[in-house]
Amino acid sequence: MKILFLVNILLSFPVYSQAINIEESSVSNLVLNSTSCKKLVQQHQAICQWKNNTNKNFKIPKITESLCNKKLNNSYEMKISHCLPRIANNYHQQELFQDGANCWGTAMNFKALSLKPRFMWSQEMRYWIDSPICRKLNVDEKKLPGDLINTYGPERLFGDEKQNKGKLFWQSLYPDREIKPRYSEGYTGYHHFLHSETFISDELSFGKNSPSYEARFKFRHLNRVYGRSQDKRCQENQSLVPNFREKQNKPKMLVGSICGYLSLAYRCENFKGYFSKKIITKKDKDLWNSIQKLKIFQAELFELMINKKASISSARMDEMLSLSDQAVSESLSKLKQKKYNKITEMLYTLKYFTAAAIRKSLELAAMIPSSENI
Repeated sequence: MKILFLVNILLSFPVYSQAINIEESSVSNLVLNSTSCKKLVQQHQAICQWKNNTNKNFKIPKITESLCNKKLNNSYEMKISHCLPRIANNYHQQELFQDGANCWGTAMNFKALSLKPRFMWSQEMRYWIDSPICRKLNVDEKKLPGDLINTYGPERLFGDEKQNKGKLFWQSLYPDREIKPRYSEGYTGYHHFLHSETFISDELSFGKNSPSYEARFKFRHLNRVYGRSQDKRCQENQSLVPNFREKQNKPKMLVGSICGYLSLAYRCENFKGYFSKKIITKKDKDLWNSIQKLKIFQAELFELMINKKASISSARMDEMLSLSDQAVSESLSKLKQKKYNKITEMLYTLKYFTAAAIRKSLELAAMIPSSENI
């Protein structure tokens, strides 16, 4: 069945069996279009469930075939904007003006890791999906709207690896875990964490492909998710394990092999809800409160991406950078000491990356020179 995402106006498109397309023109009123009203109901229900999973106060409305509006070309349409999470509804296909948020920062924003989508390092994402706040779905466990689709592919290097905030964190928390590649260029024989996207249904996902301003927040067909293998044996096959470049793993011939590209499904809790139940000490409460202040700074920088006229004064930028650098230094020092429980470790990790993302956002928006290679 063909499903179209249309905005404001509906146009006529040819219908191809089992195909799905997405069309956009603005963001004020998203509409599903399909040759099957039943199909629309199923997809609409999944989208509403997604919003409920991001906001438990949202009550899922009753979605029935009575909501289908039949068109002259024997297709149907159904409005869905009221069931979309705010980020998806407000910024779907909106033109962006500066680099910034990437795939991981977009996916985890729906889990309340940040107030607005931001840049995330791959090491940051790997930390969270392996932490108590997330879990890998079991073999044959059904995916639900809001789950993550993580994709992995053969790692290829194009020169000596450069240091960045993600690598610095990984080396500090897990010294000697990652091994150096045998060669500085070419395929290493290990997997690389390529991408994350939010699963909505067996047909739809939502995400952002890269930090580039040219990569917009958008819906896409699940089979078009970046890095997701077309081989069904490798699609969310939960028995698979990526072969990361770590000391316990040996290099493999991944290029051209079965499941050289693979995807896995994960389910993560809401960060605010999770920590509200786990934080009990005054020290951790103070740490949590300091993170919230950093989040506000970072959310302010989101405007640089979406608003062409957005600007930040030099004084404000200096204030942000001073607090960012101080929090990064303090958090990394604490993480190196390893004198804490898991909740405190997670809080210092969240503080470290929330602070680091402030400087990174200013760099990606070309407000200050870049300090790292990613």
